[in-house]
Amino acid sequence: MGIWTSNSLKSLNQYRKKTGVQYNIEVSMKDSSDNNIKIPFNELSKTGSVVNVYNALVLAESLSTNSTN
Repeated sequence: MGIWTSNSLKSLNQYRKKTGVQYNIEVSMKDSSDNNIKIPFNELSKTGSVVNVYNALVLAESLSTNSTN
């Protein structure tokens, strides 16, 4: 894969954020008082999504291929 030579880690991080999968569900967790609470899944992280590394690499490779043509 030629993406490693033409894309920086910063670019790959941006692709990862763009290709994350979001879920509209509530999850159970414990609060600071050890009580069970439900919160929206998208509040658990900065992006509110789950990493999809495969899609990020596919995007990076397609952008790399397009920039060399």
